[in-house]
Amino acid sequence: MCWLPILWRYIWKRLTVNWLAILLIFTLLITVWDISERLSLFHDEGISIGEALREYYLYFTPYFLFLIAPYFSFLAVLFTASRFAQRWEITAMYAGGIRFMQVLTPFLLWSMGLSIVMVVGSHWLQPYFARKKVTFEALRMGWHRYASRGIAFRIDEKTVGWIGEFSRERGEGYFMHIDRFEQTMLVERMSARTFRWDSATGSWMLIEGERWVKVRTGYTVQEFDTFLVYLPLHPSQLRMEVEFLDMLTTEELRRRYREASGRGLEVAREILAKIHERYAMPVTFLLLVLLGVRIGARRTRGGTGWHLALGLLLGFGYIFVARLSLMLALQAGLPVWLGIWGPNLLYGFLVPVVWW
Repeated sequence: MCWLPILWRYIWKRLTVNWLAILLIFTLLITVWDISERLSLFHDEGISIGEALREYYLYFTPYFLFLIAPYFSFLAVLFTASRFAQRWEITAMYAGGIRFMQVLTPFLLWSMGLSIVMVVGSHWLQPYFARKKVTFEALRMGWHRYASRGIAFRIDEKTVGWIGEFSRERGEGYFMHIDRFEQTMLVERMSARTFRWDSATGSWMLIEGERWVKVRTGYTVQEFDTFLVYLPLHPSQLRMEVEFLDMLTTEELRRRYREASGRGLEVAREILAKIHERYAMPVTFLLLVLLGVRIGARRTRGGTGWHLALGLLLGFGYIFVARLSLMLALQAGLPVWLGIWGPNLLYGFLVPVVWW
């Protein structure tokens, strides 16, 4: 490190110290808040705090930190630049003949190094932490808390189905509808209050249901106690909802996306959104760093407090826009790529405005 410019080493040191301090604060806040929320559940399931810390929070905390890494890293950059400005250090650098781009370079190199870590983490480490987290939740906190809900699927060009809730651990669920259409007219519906997977026959057993069939005068209704239905749908495919997507590596997500899109499953858009999110996160981090450096480097009467307030406003603004665009992409027909990359495009236009 001795060959690096003194300025770079100084800025990197301050950035790293502030980043670690904010990371520690967030880690404590997340862990304490989640323990307080789950304390009664741990007591009911016979899980000690020590066991929860070793087997659950050791994985839950880094998993959650990866999700919010761009935002607390943005705060670290903003706080560091703001402290430099309030202590007249940036003014002293200018007086010494150092240009602003020379000051910006170590910030950018530091953020690029951290973004590489985030790329590796989001593609491989985060799925590992998510698997450990979800496994503990499923085995120790009750299967019913992590059942698949509201799953729509396509059987063929004329037949679609809908599942209300399904437990992967028990292989059974509640409320299944199978509808067959001729053009736009419903000609047959089969519904059941409960259902389960029959591994021996490779079929689904509908329990306590009804079968509606279209006739000239209306519909005939037949009740049944049990009914075996052969569907091109395996229970493993019902694991592909949002809370389990984080468990998959990017390559696994691509494979699941091809399967889901081929079968017409609604979750295909959510899988595609998750793939785009993993590539968009490092870009988000770099954009926030550019905003943080420029805002923090300006000396204002409000001092560091004003910079942090503005930084929080920009951070929460990004989260709001990102959630809104994701909802539009998943539920309102907005292209998935635009729903994920839209906030980055918006803040990409904001960066030159702030730098002007």
